[in-house]
Amino acid sequence: MIHFLRMPNWDLIPNLIYGFLERNGGVSARPFDTLNLSYRVGDDPASVKSNWHRVKNRLGLDGLPIVTLKQVHGDHIVTLSNPASKDAGEGDALVTRTPHTILGILTADCVPILLVDPSTRVVAAVHAGWRGTLLGITEKAVQHLKAHFAVHTENLQAALGPAIGGCCYEIESHIFERIQARWGPDSEPAWSSHGERGNLDLRTLITHQLYGAGLKETQVFRVGPCTSCSPDFFSYRRERKETGRQLSFIGWLS
Repeated sequence: MIHFLRMPNWDLIPNLIYGFLERNGGVSARPFDTLNLSYRVGDDPASVKSNWHRVKNRLGLDGLPIVTLKQVHGDHIVTLSNPASKDAGEGDALVTRTPHTILGILTADCVPILLVDPSTRVVAAVHAGWRGTLLGITEKAVQHLKAHFAVHTENLQAALGPAIGGCCYEIESHIFERIQARWGPDSEPAWSSHGERGNLDLRTLITHQLYGAGLKETQVFRVGPCTSCSPDFFSYRRERKETGRQLSFIGWLS
């Protein structure tokens, strides 16, 4: 059975479709079991195609594109007007206000961030690992919405989906030092040091970046568990080998 996480307050936004999918309900074999949606991880392409058909049928999206990117852990933002393809090229954030267009981000520990402004009917989907977070891709996405779509920050809402938590995400201290040099005090609540290594909570760091971009606490939501802790989600760090990717999506049905 295909399951996805939602937020009750977003269900009240007319014509908005969104969610954070779990890994269950597909046909892929181990280690991609079962609802892997990435063609780029070594899974059987026929299984991935079948999984996409299952997802679109479950969501009632047959005939509508779910546009994804070749994610490269950078800060490039792609704006879609009239997408002609389900593949938008390289980048780590997608933005649109075009009806009948669904944006998708694929993750297996990195943070999927969905943004919506019901007033201007703009949505964005952002992929952020530590490199993208260091570059400030989520904050840049907010600035992009303000500059190109006349979005007012007070109307914007952000949801940070299932991602590896500070409980499990251990990195070298020199990586955090780079983050700290770029983000200063905003980075400190997300870090727990233990010598040459430490644990980083990416969602906490991104939340503080969103506050810095002008969003209030009531506009930022955290959805779902740590992907490394929960067997319901793919986790590259937990598997320490090949694994699948789950989809987070947002868009307008009309």
